[in-house]
Amino acid sequence: MIKFLVFFVSVSVLYLISVDGATPDFTELNNLKPSQSAALQKFKAAVSSILPHDYMKEDIYLVKWLQAQSFNAKRAETMIREALKWRNEVKIDTWENSKVFQEFEKDFPIYIDGSDREGRPIVESYFGDWNVRSMALQGKMKQLIQYSLRGIERATTKLRERQADGKNVTQWILLLNMDGFNVINQACPACLPLYLGYVSQYEKYWPSTIFRSLLVNTPESFEIVLNLIRPIMSPPTRAALKIFSSNKAEWKPYLDNLIDPAEISDWFDGKKERKPAS
Repeated sequence: MIKFLVFFVSVSVLYLISVDGATPDFTELNNLKPSQSAALQKFKAAVSSILPHDYMKEDIYLVKWLQAQSFNAKRAETMIREALKWRNEVKIDTWENSKVFQEFEKDFPIYIDGSDREGRPIVESYFGDWNVRSMALQGKMKQLIQYSLRGIERATTKLRERQADGKNVTQWILLLNMDGFNVINQACPACLPLYLGYVSQYEKYWPSTIFRSLLVNTPESFEIVLNLIRPIMSPPTRAALKIFSSNKAEWKPYLDNLIDPAEISDWFDGKKERKPAS
């Protein structure tokens, strides 16, 4: 009788976990080759003791670093150690409520309140309205870069929330409206560190986490920026980048297939109302 009760309680607990906040059975982990699984265990054993947060010790977090280093555990260890050092130096755990970023939130809004049809978080902004040059002239480029990077940190936090709810999602989406982009305010020599800083630090500190970078209403002049950042993108990041012109007949069907219009703003012909671009 006692054995039956123990068995019943165990099964009941497992059932409750599976229907309420279960860790999903990640396809990404299930598809690992035996050699890749072995590299993951080796990597995990080497770095678990130095990871400051529990989520960092999860396999689905650790595998991203291995993917970025072709499953070379030693190189992945070096990479994550450098990332932890950087996170500590910039005090990234204080970014969420940092007063430094408050002035950017009005003129450079970034929203993370939607999901694609698979549950991936969406980071969206009307980048064509960003006056990057003004921040550069005020000596605030470092802060603007970090403010932009906070969007990535928030997106990966949203990912973990989705995973805790049982969603089999491991990446996020970047969605930018480029209408209004111009060389003077967004591709001037003093503006270019924004793009270099964003891409290079994404690759180093949040590797393999982006599913798609979607830019709509993109003018030909943005090629100046693309020529600068493409060489520092990893192959998966380049593959994730989709550039659309102002031809809505091209980008609208693509977005509709990927994202329910109710999940994005009217900046992208969605149903959420945002403040109009100035």
